[in-house]
Amino acid sequence: MTSHTDTPDAKPEMMKLAAMECAASCILTHLYRSGANPDLFLLDYWNVNYVSRIITASQHVRLNKSLPFLYGIHLVYKGTGPEALKQSVQSGNRAVVKCRPSDLDFFPPNMLSMAESGFEHYILADSFDEARNAFRVFDPIVGFNGFLTGEELMRASAEPEEEEIIFYELQPDQEGKMFESPDKRDIFAYAAKRNYEMYVRSQYSSGTAALDSFARDLQASLALSPEQTSNWLNQNSIAIASITKLRSSIWNSFAQLGVMDKGQALEGTNRISGIVKLWTTLNFLLVKYRKHIGDEALLRSALARLREIRDAELQFLAWMNGIGGDLTAV
Repeated sequence: MTSHTDTPDAKPEMMKLAAMECAASCILTHLYRSGANPDLFLLDYWNVNYVSRIITASQHVRLNKSLPFLYGIHLVYKGTGPEALKQSVQSGNRAVVKCRPSDLDFFPPNMLSMAESGFEHYILADSFDEARNAFRVFDPIVGFNGFLTGEELMRASAEPEEEEIIFYELQPDQEGKMFESPDKRDIFAYAAKRNYEMYVRSQYSSGTAALDSFARDLQASLALSPEQTSNWLNQNSIAIASITKLRSSIWNSFAQLGVMDKGQALEGTNRISGIVKLWTTLNFLLVKYRKHIGDEALLRSALARLREIRDAELQFLAWMNGIGGDLTAV
């Protein structure tokens, strides 16, 4: 049971962050539909991960630690059946539900390549419709707004031989109490520090460790077949396009807090421009290398851009962290 609604010129029903950011897009859609400011979510989203040999900005849904501070919301893991999900959404919460896109009837077949690489996909369960005996769900990545029965969700979510729907409930911090947003200076300092620490910490194949792993696999691709390398490069080009788009969006969220002076805002804009240019150039080189697989000069150029990206992003994040420290210094 699926349906899709698309009303031109109407207020958007959901928010899509970028092509591979499904869990984050679900959380953003929840924030947007709840009347919160979704831009704050992006403040804590500067990172890179290397998962299933794909470089991505995605943070695993379990790693999102900023929702309580920024929004007074907790993302609580649940692993159980349709009745628990039904109770969750009927109590007024929404839930981020893990699914296999290949088992979702509405998911476009031409977008399944990332799922086949091992990427997890998430949709947002919004409510339960008794008349339809189905959940209203959003999939911001493909623009789906429709209904799935409990059986359809089980088919798409349950692990083999298990009777679970894997989902994360978005719970308010203190039920019935109005959340008071922190001071904008504190928000800036908090997010800048977390971004820097996530980037320099070599956990979960993230940050500088992710870039180093990607560089090693890029070098090692010389030993793979041209077809394997071409497919791998194509997937990473899609992912890098998402990272490039996100870099500007994250910076805009920081700038919109309005706590930097004009000089800092200008310097940050210039730094971001340079970083975006580096990612764009890297992607151009990878696309070119895909057409000339084995060209060692192109490979060396791509590896050099990766090193420049690593240095430029580290410097930027350290600079931002320094501003945050100054803003909150007593």
